Amino acid sequence: MGREIAGFLIRVGAQVALWIGLLTRAAENAESRPWLLAACALYFSFYFLPPLFSRGRLLLIGSALAAASAQRWFTSGESAIPFLLYYLLLLECLFAADDRDKIPTASGVALASLLPYAGKVQALPLIFHLFLLCLLAFAGIKGSEWRRMAEERREMYVGLAGEYRRLKRRAYEGEQSARIEERNRIARDMHDSVGHHLTALLIQIEVLRQQSGRDENRLALIKALAKKSLEETRTAVRALHEKEIQGLSSVIHLIRRLETDSQIRVNFTAKQGALSIPLSADKCVAIYRGIQEGLTNAMRHSFAREVDVSLDLPGGKSIRFEVSNRIREAKPYREGFGLKALRERVEQVGGRVEIVPSRERFTVRGIIPLDEKEDVHGQRTAGGRSAPGAPGIEDDH
Repeated sequence: MGREIAGFLIRVGAQVALWIGLLTRAAENAESRPWLLAACALYFSFYFLPPLFSRGRLLLIGSALAAASAQRWFTSGESAIPFLLYYLLLLECLFAADDRDKIPTASGVALASLLPYAGKVQALPLIFHLFLLCLLAFAGIKGSEWRRMAEERREMYVGLAGEYRRLKRRAYEGEQSARIEERNRIARDMHDSVGHHLTALLIQIEVLRQQSGRDENRLALIKALAKKSLEETRTAVRALHEKEIQGLSSVIHLIRRLETDSQIRVNFTAKQGALSIPLSADKCVAIYRGIQEGLTNAMRHSFAREVDVSLDLPGGKSIRFEVSNRIREAKPYREGFGLKALRERVEQVGGRVEIVPSRERFTVRGIIPLDEKEDVHGQRTAGGRSAPGAPGIEDDH
């Protein structure tokens, strides 16, 4: 978008400079000056009107006729400036995105440039002018073809990149499903075999202790060790049954993966303690999915390849995530399935989602309150602070 605006301003600046030069050369003739000014106004009127009409590109022929009339009747014919105006208009016609009016408009501009030769000698010989018209037409047609081919290659690249990301995501989801299935199988095997045997061992130790009546201390020690082993086995089984997304440190893995797959730059900032605070599994999943949806939304609708992600603890009473990206222009938006699902997921854990569109940025913000007691790994938190000795939440990815 910025490149297109810069190109448009350069073209307009060049034509304004050419008209100033033409008016300066005709300054000695006071009678022709008003007509030249009128021709200049008519030229730019036709030049700026095309965006208002479906086939407005044809109005450039009017600009060429205005310049040709000024050259034929109100200049001495010694200046080559009007020819530069024709050549600029010709190239603009040939490089137009709309192929329907490209050739008719270019032909009209070329014919209008021949009008000054009717009964008047011009600075450029007719043969040389025709040669330049043919040369510029050939260059314009070839340049337009190269531009179209470049756009087609770009669209193909975008399509292939999107398909690659979908395949990567599908492969990742398949890998995650396989991992969950394997973890569940291991958990079942541990529960059915090791847990059963340890339980049977505890029963046999208790029977032996009651029958022997001696060495009770040693038997009690053996029983305690077996009981501890059983508890550790149960803990391992519970851990294997937990979800794959655990803790906010998984956000870093998500960002790294999306940067690799989509080649976008993510500026991630986290306030001290935001990543290590213990949260319930539902809140961790809500934050993870919220940031994931915000990044996906930015990749789909943002022209910039840069996204800002932040995570902080405002007031120590809640945790807030924010995904912000630049946009071309502010437009009315409608919540799609992804944003609606995000809002429902965050509201289920007592939080809220704010969608903040501005003139230059689009921001997705989620705020989730912290409980007086967050019980994820048996740790207590007050006001968002971990209890002493509480370990940070690690990620399984």
